[in-house]
Amino acid sequence: HDTFSVFGDIRSCKVAADALGNSYGYGFVHFETEEAAQDAIVKLNNMEVGGKRIQVCMCENRKDAPNANSVDNFTNLYVKCFPAHWDEEVLKEEFGKFGKLTGVAVRIDGQGRRCAFVNFEDHADAKECVNKMHMRDMRSPEEDSKDESEVGTDGHPLTRLYVQRAQPKAERERLLKNQYAHEEASKGKRSSISLYVKGLHEDVTDSTLRQLFEPFGRVLSASAPRDSNGKCRGFGFVTYGTVQEATKAVSQMHLHVINGKAMHVDLAESKQDREARQARANHRFSGNMPFRPPMGMQNRPPMSPPSMMGPPMGGKGRAHSAHAAHAVHAVQVVLVGQVFHMLHHVLVLGPDIGPCGPCGPCGPVGPGCGPCVMRPKIMEVTPATLASMSPPMQKQLLGEKLYSEIARMDYDRAGRITGMMLEMDNSDILALIESPEQLQVKVREARQLLDQR
Repeated sequence: HDTFSVFGDIRSCKVAADALGNSYGYGFVHFETEEAAQDAIVKLNNMEVGGKRIQVCMCENRKDAPNANSVDNFTNLYVKCFPAHWDEEVLKEEFGKFGKLTGVAVRIDGQGRRCAFVNFEDHADAKECVNKMHMRDMRSPEEDSKDESEVGTDGHPLTRLYVQRAQPKAERERLLKNQYAHEEASKGKRSSISLYVKGLHEDVTDSTLRQLFEPFGRVLSASAPRDSNGKCRGFGFVTYGTVQEATKAVSQMHLHVINGKAMHVDLAESKQDREARQARANHRFSGNMPFRPPMGMQNRPPMSPPSMMGPPMGGKGRAHSAHAAHAVHAVQVVLVGQVFHMLHHVLVLGPDIGPCGPCGPCGPVGPGCGPCVMRPKIMEVTPATLASMSPPMQKQLLGEKLYSEIARMDYDRAGRITGMMLEMDNSDILALIESPEQLQVKVREARQLLDQR
Protein backbone atom coordinates (compact mmCIF):
# COMPACT_ATOMS: atom_id res chain seq x y z
CA HIS A 1 0.00 0.00 0.00
CA ASP A 2 2.78 2.44 0.90
CA THR A 3 4.61 1.80 -2.39
CA PHE A 4 1.59 2.40 -4.64
CA SER A 5 -0.28 5.07 -2.67
CA VAL A 6 2.04 7.81 -3.97
CA PHE A 7 0.39 7.49 -7.41
CA GLY A 8 -3.18 8.05 -6.27
CA ASP A 9 -6.01 6.99 -3.98
CA ILE A 10 -6.29 3.22 -3.51
CA ARG A 11 -9.61 1.44 -3.02
CA SER A 12 -8.10 -1.85 -1.97
CA CYS A 13 -4.93 -3.91 -2.16
CA LYS A 14 -4.25 -7.57 -1.50
CA VAL A 15 -1.29 -9.95 -1.51
CA ALA A 16 -2.27 -13.47 -2.64
CA ALA A 17 -1.33 -16.09 -0.04
CA ASP A 18 -2.10 -19.70 0.92
CA ALA A 19 -4.00 -20.90 3.98
CA LEU A 20 -0.87 -20.55 6.13
CA GLY A 21 -0.26 -16.93 5.09
CA ASN A 22 2.67 -17.68 2.76
CA SER A 23 2.75 -15.24 -0.14
CA TYR A 24 2.28 -16.53 -3.68
CA GLY A 25 4.50 -13.72 -4.95
CA TYR A 26 1.84 -11.57 -6.54
CA GLY A 27 -0.91 -9.17 -5.51
CA PHE A 28 -3.56 -6.71 -6.66
CA VAL A 29 -3.90 -2.94 -6.26
CA HIS A 30 -7.19 -1.23 -7.10
CA PHE A 31 -6.85 2.52 -7.81
CA GLU A 32 -9.67 5.05 -7.83
CA THR A 33 -8.77 6.24 -11.34
CA GLU A 34 -7.27 4.66 -14.45
CA GLU A 35 -4.75 7.51 -14.72
CA ALA A 36 -3.24 6.61 -11.36
CA ALA A 37 -2.98 2.94 -12.41
CA GLN A 38 -1.24 3.84 -15.69
CA ASP A 39 1.18 6.13 -13.85
CA ALA A 40 2.06 3.27 -11.42
CA ILE A 41 2.73 0.92 -14.34
CA VAL A 42 5.06 3.39 -16.04
CA LYS A 43 7.01 4.20 -12.90
CA LEU A 44 7.19 0.78 -11.18
CA ASN A 45 7.22 -1.87 -13.91
CA ASN A 46 10.60 -3.72 -13.99
CA MET A 47 11.69 -1.70 -10.95
CA GLU A 48 13.72 -3.46 -8.22
CA VAL A 49 11.85 -3.51 -4.91
CA GLY A 50 13.15 -5.37 -1.85
CA GLY A 51 15.90 -7.02 -3.84
CA LYS A 52 13.51 -8.36 -6.50
CA ARG A 53 12.50 -6.98 -9.88
CA ILE A 54 8.73 -6.61 -10.02
CA GLN A 55 6.33 -6.60 -12.93
CA VAL A 56 3.33 -4.28 -12.90
CA CYS A 57 0.55 -4.51 -15.48
CA MET A 58 -3.19 -4.09 -15.82
CA CYS A 59 -5.22 -6.91 -14.26
CA GLU A 60 -7.44 -8.72 -16.74
CA ASN A 61 -10.75 -9.95 -15.37
CA ARG A 62 -11.30 -13.61 -16.20
CA LYS A 63 -14.98 -12.95 -16.79
CA ASP A 64 -14.03 -10.56 -19.58
CA ALA A 65 -11.90 -13.25 -21.24
CA PRO A 66 -14.03 -16.43 -21.36
CA ASN A 67 -11.76 -18.01 -24.00
CA ALA A 68 -8.58 -17.52 -22.00
CA ASN A 69 -6.26 -20.52 -22.25
CA SER A 70 -8.63 -22.27 -24.64
CA VAL A 71 -7.60 -25.31 -26.66
CA ASP A 72 -6.70 -23.12 -29.66
CA ASN A 73 -4.55 -20.51 -27.90
CA PHE A 74 -3.47 -21.87 -24.50
CA THR A 75 -0.14 -20.81 -22.99
CA ASN A 76 -0.63 -21.88 -19.36
CA LEU A 77 0.18 -25.49 -18.47
CA TYR A 78 -0.75 -27.62 -15.46
CA VAL A 79 2.02 -29.94 -14.24
CA LYS A 80 1.97 -32.74 -11.64
CA CYS A 81 3.75 -36.00 -10.73
CA PHE A 82 7.15 -34.32 -10.82
CA PRO A 83 10.02 -35.22 -8.44
CA ALA A 84 9.99 -33.81 -4.91
CA HIS A 85 13.24 -31.91 -5.44
CA TRP A 86 11.80 -29.90 -8.36
CA ASP A 87 11.23 -26.32 -7.20
CA GLU A 88 10.41 -23.25 -9.30
CA GLU A 89 14.01 -22.85 -10.40
CA VAL A 90 14.24 -26.43 -11.67
CA LEU A 91 10.88 -26.06 -13.43
CA LYS A 92 12.09 -22.92 -15.16
CA GLU A 93 15.20 -24.74 -16.32
CA GLU A 94 13.31 -27.79 -17.59
CA PHE A 95 10.43 -26.00 -19.30
CA GLY A 96 12.45 -22.99 -20.46
CA LYS A 97 14.04 -25.25 -23.08
CA PHE A 98 10.84 -24.98 -25.16
CA GLY A 99 10.44 -21.19 -25.19
CA LYS A 100 10.20 -18.00 -23.19
CA LEU A 101 8.37 -18.30 -19.88
CA THR A 102 6.31 -15.54 -18.30
CA GLY A 103 5.68 -17.28 -14.97
CA VAL A 104 6.17 -20.45 -12.92
CA ALA A 105 4.38 -21.27 -9.66
CA VAL A 106 4.41 -24.34 -7.41
CA ARG A 107 1.35 -25.08 -5.28
CA ILE A 108 0.70 -27.55 -2.42
CA ASP A 109 -2.86 -28.55 -1.49
CA GLY A 110 -4.21 -29.46 1.94
CA GLN A 111 -3.14 -33.11 1.53
CA GLY A 112 0.46 -32.22 0.73
CA ARG A 113 0.18 -32.94 -3.00
CA ARG A 114 2.36 -30.74 -5.22
CA CYS A 115 1.48 -29.31 -8.59
CA ALA A 116 2.76 -26.43 -10.74
CA PHE A 117 1.64 -23.92 -13.35
CA VAL A 118 3.99 -22.97 -16.17
CA ASN A 119 3.03 -20.09 -18.47
CA PHE A 120 4.64 -19.57 -21.88
CA GLU A 121 4.65 -16.40 -23.89
CA ASP A 122 3.78 -18.20 -27.13
CA HIS A 123 1.10 -20.83 -27.74
CA ALA A 124 3.27 -22.86 -30.13
CA ASP A 125 5.95 -23.27 -27.44
CA ALA A 126 3.36 -24.44 -24.90
CA LYS A 127 1.94 -26.96 -27.39
CA GLU A 128 5.40 -28.35 -28.18
CA CYS A 129 6.13 -28.67 -24.45
CA VAL A 130 2.98 -30.75 -23.94
CA ASN A 131 3.92 -33.07 -26.82
CA LYS A 132 7.48 -33.59 -25.53
CA MET A 133 7.07 -33.56 -21.73
CA HIS A 134 3.73 -35.27 -21.08
CA MET A 135 4.12 -38.92 -19.95
CA ARG A 136 7.88 -38.51 -19.53
CA ASP A 137 9.27 -41.26 -17.30
CA MET A 138 10.40 -39.59 -14.06
CA ARG A 139 11.98 -42.64 -12.41
CA SER A 140 15.62 -42.32 -11.51
CA PRO A 141 18.08 -45.15 -12.35
CA GLU A 142 17.67 -46.38 -8.78
CA GLU A 143 13.88 -46.49 -9.23
CA ASP A 144 13.77 -48.45 -12.50
CA SER A 145 12.27 -51.40 -10.67
CA LYS A 146 9.47 -49.25 -9.22
CA ASP A 147 6.01 -50.53 -10.10
CA GLU A 148 4.72 -48.53 -13.06
CA SER A 149 1.14 -49.75 -12.66
CA GLU A 150 0.48 -47.46 -9.67
CA VAL A 151 -1.95 -44.78 -10.78
CA GLY A 152 -3.71 -41.78 -9.24
CA THR A 153 -7.44 -41.24 -8.83
CA ASP A 154 -7.64 -39.99 -12.42
CA GLY A 155 -5.87 -43.08 -13.77
CA HIS A 156 -2.58 -41.29 -14.58
CA PRO A 157 0.58 -43.30 -13.76
CA LEU A 158 2.35 -41.75 -10.78
CA THR A 159 5.77 -42.45 -12.30
CA ARG A 160 5.01 -40.38 -15.41
CA LEU A 161 5.06 -36.59 -15.69
CA TYR A 162 1.67 -34.97 -16.31
CA VAL A 163 1.73 -31.85 -18.53
CA GLN A 164 -1.51 -30.55 -20.02
CA ARG A 165 -3.37 -27.34 -20.70
CA ALA A 166 -4.46 -25.63 -17.49
CA GLN A 167 -8.25 -25.53 -17.47
CA PRO A 168 -9.96 -22.35 -16.22
CA LYS A 169 -11.97 -22.86 -13.04
CA ALA A 170 -15.34 -22.33 -14.76
CA GLU A 171 -14.51 -24.92 -17.42
CA ARG A 172 -13.28 -27.44 -14.85
CA GLU A 173 -16.40 -27.05 -12.71
CA ARG A 174 -18.62 -27.43 -15.77
CA LEU A 175 -16.88 -30.66 -16.81
CA LEU A 176 -17.07 -32.10 -13.29
CA LYS A 177 -20.75 -31.21 -13.07
CA ASN A 178 -21.49 -32.91 -16.39
CA GLN A 179 -19.46 -35.95 -15.37
CA TYR A 180 -21.33 -36.22 -12.08
CA ALA A 181 -24.70 -35.88 -13.82
CA HIS A 182 -23.72 -38.57 -16.32
CA GLU A 183 -22.67 -40.94 -13.54
CA GLU A 184 -25.91 -40.36 -11.65
CA ALA A 185 -27.97 -40.93 -14.80
CA SER A 186 -26.14 -44.15 -15.60
CA LYS A 187 -26.38 -45.62 -12.10
CA GLY A 188 -29.58 -47.41 -12.92
CA LYS A 189 -28.25 -48.66 -16.25
CA ARG A 190 -25.19 -50.51 -15.08
CA SER A 191 -25.00 -53.49 -12.79
CA SER A 192 -22.28 -52.91 -10.23
CA ILE A 193 -21.80 -53.32 -6.50
CA SER A 194 -19.23 -51.59 -4.31
CA LEU A 195 -17.55 -53.04 -1.25
CA TYR A 196 -16.14 -51.11 1.70
CA VAL A 197 -12.86 -52.51 3.01
CA LYS A 198 -11.33 -51.37 6.31
CA GLY A 199 -8.38 -52.50 8.36
CA LEU A 200 -5.92 -51.94 5.51
CA HIS A 201 -2.20 -51.58 6.17
CA GLU A 202 -0.69 -48.12 5.64
CA ASP A 203 1.39 -49.40 2.70
CA VAL A 204 -1.64 -50.52 0.66
CA THR A 205 -2.12 -48.66 -2.65
CA ASP A 206 -4.83 -48.63 -5.30
CA SER A 207 -2.96 -51.21 -7.36
CA THR A 208 -2.28 -53.58 -4.46
CA LEU A 209 -5.91 -53.36 -3.37
CA ARG A 210 -6.98 -54.23 -6.91
CA GLN A 211 -4.60 -57.20 -6.98
CA LEU A 212 -6.04 -58.51 -3.69
CA PHE A 213 -9.59 -58.63 -5.07
CA GLU A 214 -9.02 -59.51 -8.73
CA PRO A 215 -9.02 -63.30 -8.10
CA PHE A 216 -12.77 -63.13 -7.39
CA GLY A 217 -13.87 -61.34 -10.57
CA ARG A 218 -13.36 -58.32 -12.80
CA VAL A 219 -12.66 -55.28 -10.62
CA LEU A 220 -14.17 -52.15 -12.14
CA SER A 221 -12.37 -49.84 -9.73
CA ALA A 222 -10.23 -50.00 -6.59
CA SER A 223 -9.39 -47.00 -4.43
CA ALA A 224 -7.34 -46.75 -1.21
CA PRO A 225 -7.39 -43.08 -0.08
CA ARG A 226 -4.11 -41.75 1.29
CA ASP A 227 -3.27 -39.08 3.84
CA SER A 228 -0.94 -36.09 3.47
CA ASN A 229 2.08 -38.35 4.04
CA GLY A 230 1.13 -40.69 1.21
CA LYS A 231 0.07 -43.49 3.58
CA CYS A 232 -3.16 -45.45 3.24
CA ARG A 233 -5.86 -44.13 5.58
CA GLY A 234 -6.85 -47.67 6.56
CA PHE A 235 -9.86 -48.15 4.30
CA GLY A 236 -10.73 -48.48 0.63
CA PHE A 237 -13.42 -49.28 -1.94
CA VAL A 238 -13.65 -52.08 -4.50
CA THR A 239 -16.32 -52.24 -7.22
CA TYR A 240 -17.40 -55.38 -9.09
CA GLY A 241 -19.68 -55.75 -12.08
CA THR A 242 -21.89 -58.49 -10.62
CA VAL A 243 -23.36 -59.41 -7.25
CA GLN A 244 -21.95 -62.93 -7.56
CA GLU A 245 -18.38 -61.62 -7.81
CA ALA A 246 -18.89 -59.26 -4.87
CA THR A 247 -20.45 -62.03 -2.78
CA LYS A 248 -17.50 -64.33 -3.47
CA ALA A 249 -15.04 -61.56 -2.53
CA VAL A 250 -16.83 -60.84 0.76
CA SER A 251 -17.00 -64.51 1.73
CA GLN A 252 -13.30 -65.05 0.99
CA MET A 253 -11.75 -61.76 2.14
CA HIS A 254 -13.74 -60.79 5.23
CA LEU A 255 -11.46 -61.15 8.30
CA HIS A 256 -8.62 -62.20 5.99
CA VAL A 257 -5.26 -61.22 7.51
CA ILE A 258 -2.97 -59.03 5.38
CA ASN A 259 0.30 -57.68 6.84
CA GLY A 260 -0.79 -58.73 10.31
CA LYS A 261 -4.17 -56.95 10.16
CA ALA A 262 -7.60 -58.51 9.68
CA MET A 263 -9.63 -56.86 6.94
CA HIS A 264 -13.35 -56.18 7.33
CA VAL A 265 -15.24 -56.33 4.03
CA ASP A 266 -18.83 -55.12 3.78
CA LEU A 267 -21.21 -53.50 1.33
CA ALA A 268 -20.48 -49.82 0.75
CA GLU A 269 -23.27 -47.43 1.69
CA SER A 270 -24.00 -44.15 -0.05
CA LYS A 271 -23.91 -41.00 2.05
CA GLN A 272 -27.71 -40.71 1.88
CA ASP A 273 -28.26 -44.32 2.99
CA ARG A 274 -25.75 -43.96 5.84
CA GLU A 275 -27.33 -40.73 7.10
CA ALA A 276 -30.79 -42.27 6.90
CA ARG A 277 -29.64 -45.34 8.86
CA GLN A 278 -27.97 -43.18 11.50
CA ALA A 279 -31.12 -41.06 11.81
CA ARG A 280 -33.23 -44.18 12.33
CA ALA A 281 -30.75 -45.48 14.89
CA ASN A 282 -30.70 -42.18 16.79
CA HIS A 283 -34.48 -42.08 16.79
CA ARG A 284 -34.67 -45.63 18.06
CA PHE A 285 -32.11 -44.99 20.81
CA SER A 286 -33.59 -41.67 21.95
CA GLY A 287 -37.06 -43.17 22.04
CA ASN A 288 -35.95 -46.37 23.77
CA MET A 289 -37.49 -48.32 20.90
CA PRO A 290 -36.51 -52.00 21.26
CA PHE A 291 -35.83 -54.38 18.42
CA ARG A 292 -38.96 -56.44 17.72
CA PRO A 293 -38.18 -59.93 16.42
CA PRO A 294 -40.65 -61.77 14.16
CA MET A 295 -43.41 -64.00 15.52
CA GLY A 296 -42.02 -67.26 16.78
CA MET A 297 -38.57 -65.98 17.77
CA GLN A 298 -39.52 -64.86 21.27
CA ASN A 299 -38.74 -67.35 24.01
CA ARG A 300 -42.16 -67.76 25.57
CA PRO A 301 -42.86 -68.27 29.28
CA PRO A 302 -43.30 -71.85 30.44
CA MET A 303 -47.06 -71.53 30.85
CA SER A 304 -49.35 -70.42 28.06
CA PRO A 305 -51.78 -67.56 28.67
CA PRO A 306 -55.42 -68.50 29.26
CA SER A 307 -56.50 -67.45 25.76
CA MET A 308 -53.94 -69.85 24.26
CA MET A 309 -55.05 -72.88 26.31
CA GLY A 310 -57.35 -75.56 25.03
CA PRO A 311 -60.95 -74.40 24.54
CA PRO A 312 -62.97 -74.39 27.79
CA MET A 313 -66.39 -75.90 28.06
CA GLY A 314 -69.39 -73.82 27.12
CA GLY A 315 -70.49 -71.55 24.30
CA LYS A 316 -68.97 -68.41 25.79
CA GLY A 317 -65.63 -70.11 26.03
CA ARG A 318 -65.79 -71.16 22.39
CA ALA A 319 -66.65 -67.60 21.34
CA HIS A 320 -63.80 -66.20 23.43
CA SER A 321 -61.38 -68.73 21.95
CA ALA A 322 -62.49 -67.93 18.42
CA HIS A 323 -62.02 -64.21 19.06
CA ALA A 324 -58.52 -64.80 20.46
CA ALA A 325 -57.59 -67.02 17.53
CA HIS A 326 -58.75 -64.32 15.14
CA ALA A 327 -56.64 -61.72 16.95
CA VAL A 328 -53.56 -63.95 16.90
CA HIS A 329 -54.10 -64.63 13.20
CA ALA A 330 -54.31 -60.87 12.52
CA VAL A 331 -51.04 -60.26 14.37
CA GLN A 332 -49.36 -63.04 12.42
CA VAL A 333 -50.53 -61.56 9.11
CA VAL A 334 -49.14 -58.12 10.00
CA LEU A 335 -45.79 -59.54 11.06
CA VAL A 336 -45.51 -61.71 8.00
CA GLY A 337 -46.23 -58.72 5.79
CA GLN A 338 -43.70 -56.48 7.53
CA VAL A 339 -40.86 -58.87 8.29
CA PHE A 340 -40.95 -62.07 6.28
CA HIS A 341 -41.67 -60.24 3.05
CA MET A 342 -38.32 -58.50 3.56
CA LEU A 343 -36.54 -61.70 4.61
CA HIS A 344 -37.66 -64.25 2.04
CA HIS A 345 -34.37 -66.02 2.67
CA VAL A 346 -35.46 -67.09 6.15
CA LEU A 347 -36.42 -70.76 6.09
CA VAL A 348 -39.33 -72.04 8.16
CA LEU A 349 -38.82 -75.54 9.57
CA GLY A 350 -41.45 -78.01 10.52
CA PRO A 351 -43.06 -78.05 13.98
CA ASP A 352 -40.50 -77.44 16.69
CA ILE A 353 -40.56 -77.06 20.44
CA GLY A 354 -43.86 -75.71 21.70
CA PRO A 355 -44.38 -73.79 24.94
CA CYS A 356 -45.04 -77.00 26.86
CA GLY A 357 -42.44 -79.30 25.35
CA PRO A 358 -41.83 -81.22 22.15
CA CYS A 359 -44.76 -82.07 19.90
CA GLY A 360 -45.08 -84.75 17.29
CA PRO A 361 -44.78 -83.71 13.67
CA CYS A 362 -48.46 -84.27 13.05
CA GLY A 363 -49.78 -85.30 16.45
CA PRO A 364 -52.75 -83.55 18.05
CA VAL A 365 -52.33 -81.05 20.80
CA GLY A 366 -52.70 -82.76 24.10
CA PRO A 367 -54.88 -81.52 26.92
CA GLY A 368 -53.48 -78.52 28.68
CA CYS A 369 -50.85 -77.92 25.97
CA GLY A 370 -50.90 -74.83 23.81
CA PRO A 371 -50.66 -74.96 20.04
CA CYS A 372 -47.23 -75.73 18.63
CA VAL A 373 -45.39 -72.59 17.57
CA MET A 374 -43.75 -72.68 14.15
CA ARG A 375 -40.33 -71.22 14.90
CA PRO A 376 -38.48 -69.63 11.92
CA LYS A 377 -34.90 -70.70 11.53
CA ILE A 378 -32.63 -67.70 11.02
CA MET A 379 -30.52 -67.86 7.90
CA GLU A 380 -26.83 -68.34 8.64
CA VAL A 381 -25.23 -64.90 9.00
CA THR A 382 -22.08 -64.67 6.92
CA PRO A 383 -20.43 -61.85 4.95
CA ALA A 384 -21.50 -63.58 1.73
CA THR A 385 -25.12 -63.70 2.93
CA LEU A 386 -25.14 -60.01 3.80
CA ALA A 387 -23.54 -59.02 0.49
CA SER A 388 -26.57 -60.37 -1.39
CA MET A 389 -29.04 -58.27 0.64
CA SER A 390 -30.08 -54.65 0.73
CA PRO A 391 -29.01 -52.58 3.80
CA PRO A 392 -32.43 -52.81 5.53
CA MET A 393 -32.50 -56.58 5.08
CA GLN A 394 -28.95 -56.84 6.43
CA LYS A 395 -29.93 -55.01 9.62
CA GLN A 396 -33.05 -57.14 10.07
CA LEU A 397 -31.13 -60.41 9.70
CA LEU A 398 -28.35 -59.22 12.04
CA GLY A 399 -30.97 -58.05 14.52
CA GLU A 400 -32.73 -61.40 14.59
CA LYS A 401 -29.45 -63.24 15.12
CA LEU A 402 -28.40 -60.82 17.87
CA TYR A 403 -31.77 -61.05 19.58
CA SER A 404 -31.67 -64.85 19.71
CA GLU A 405 -28.23 -64.72 21.37
CA ILE A 406 -28.93 -61.81 23.75
CA ALA A 407 -32.25 -63.30 24.89
CA ARG A 408 -30.30 -66.15 26.50
CA MET A 409 -28.41 -63.63 28.65
CA ASP A 410 -31.14 -61.07 29.41
CA TYR A 411 -34.58 -62.08 28.17
CA ASP A 412 -36.46 -59.10 29.64
CA ARG A 413 -34.27 -56.46 27.98
CA ALA A 414 -33.16 -58.37 24.88
CA GLY A 415 -35.15 -56.12 22.55
CA ARG A 416 -33.69 -52.87 23.91
CA ILE A 417 -30.12 -54.19 24.01
CA THR A 418 -30.43 -55.49 20.45
CA GLY A 419 -31.73 -52.12 19.28
CA MET A 420 -28.74 -50.38 20.85
CA MET A 421 -26.25 -52.73 19.21
CA LEU A 422 -27.81 -52.35 15.77
CA GLU A 423 -26.44 -48.81 15.72
CA MET A 424 -22.98 -50.32 15.15
CA ASP A 425 -21.50 -51.03 11.71
CA ASN A 426 -22.48 -54.34 10.15
CA SER A 427 -18.90 -55.63 10.25
CA ASP A 428 -18.68 -54.92 14.00
CA ILE A 429 -22.01 -56.65 14.63
CA LEU A 430 -20.84 -59.67 12.64
CA ALA A 431 -17.67 -59.80 14.72
CA LEU A 432 -19.79 -59.87 17.91
CA ILE A 433 -21.93 -62.70 16.54
CA GLU A 434 -18.82 -64.69 15.71
CA SER A 435 -17.30 -64.07 19.17
CA PRO A 436 -19.56 -64.97 22.16
CA GLU A 437 -17.00 -63.52 24.58
CA GLN A 438 -17.07 -60.08 22.93
CA LEU A 439 -20.86 -60.21 22.77
CA GLN A 440 -21.07 -60.89 26.52
CA VAL A 441 -18.87 -57.85 27.17
CA LYS A 442 -21.10 -55.64 25.02
CA VAL A 443 -24.24 -56.96 26.72
CA ARG A 444 -22.76 -56.13 30.14
CA GLU A 445 -22.00 -52.59 28.96
CA ALA A 446 -25.54 -52.19 27.65
CA ARG A 447 -26.99 -53.46 30.94
CA GLN A 448 -24.95 -50.93 32.88
CA LEU A 449 -26.14 -48.14 30.60
CA LEU A 450 -29.77 -49.17 30.99
CA ASP A 451 -29.39 -49.48 34.79
CA GLN A 452 -28.18 -45.88 34.96
CA ARG A 453 -31.38 -44.58 33.38
